[in-house]
Amino acid sequence: MSMKFILILQICSVLGGSCLPPISDPEIYSSWLKCGRAGFEQGLNVINSLEPEDIEESRIYIKFICQEVESSDI
Repeated sequence: MSMKFILILQICSVLGGSCLPPISDPEIYSSWLKCGRAGFEQGLNVINSLEPEDIEESRIYIKFICQEVESSDI
């Protein structure tokens, strides 16, 4: 069985000390590298979609993880 990866993103606040519930990307990635690249790209897209004032006020940041899954699980 080959390993695949799913991307999980979270929007977090340094000042609030918390994160919103995780968001799973529906795409399944064939490699760690592809998943990691997608994490940075999608994280940037999320940041760019938010109001700059909100980012500054709450010190918003994006975190992501690529979670390994067996291809038989998907």
